Amino acid sequence: MGTKQRRLRPSASSRWIACPGSVKLAEVAPREQYSEAAAIGTAIHALAETCHKLETDPMEFVGQVIEEITMTEDHCHAALEHLRQIWDIENHAEKLFIEQGVLYTSKEFIVVKGTADVAAYSMKLGKVWIADLKTGKGFVSENSDQLKIYALGFINGMNREWIKEVELRIVQPFHGEARKYTMTMTELAEWEDTVLRPAMIATQLDEPPLYVTDAGCQWCPAKLICPKQQQQFDLVAKQTDITTMD
Repeated sequence: MGTKQRRLRPSASSRWIACPGSVKLAEVAPREQYSEAAAIGTAIHALAETCHKLETDPMEFVGQVIEEITMTEDHCHAALEHLRQIWDIENHAEKLFIEQGVLYTSKEFIVVKGTADVAAYSMKLGKVWIADLKTGKGFVSENSDQLKIYALGFINGMNREWIKEVELRIVQPFHGEARKYTMTMTELAEWEDTVLRPAMIATQLDEPPLYVTDAGCQWCPAKLICPKQQQQFDLVAKQTDITTMD
């Protein structure tokens, strides 16, 4: 295993869990430009956070500029939907955090860190909540690797014995109402040991494995320089074109 740890991000976890080698390959891939869609997402998150602090209605900001983005009615509505989930969780939680930095360290001392949109807990109820706002058009499952890592990072260092249930929420206005996925702490710990930790270890190998998968390849920044992808292209190119056969 190399001496310098490769950076693991929760937001890319579906990719590196499916294809551990994508992390190393992405380090030498051309850097992606910051897109307008990403800028809009940042602005919507900022609006929701501001309105939560000031207890104001996001719809009042239609036409105003937030983070260099002119907010449309759809943008403000997305912020409002996110706020509604925050308010709902607040009604049950003892502690709630917005834009909470989380850090998970495996037993092998491999680190993955990021920022959870919403993280909360209630020791009385034995429950942890993680909520994430997605403003893009690509569907994201409420049972996502990213949210599970956020949950593990949020409780990192806590005594887990009081946690009975973990609720994951995806707020994705483009795909309708917010969605929830609930799992026990035992189920989350099993996923941690059987899925997450093996993938984290594999990403740090000198020659981490590369796999061609839908989850791993769709948004991979190293797709164009991936030798496994090239092998797939070569196989297709070698196939006989049946349209030219007599």
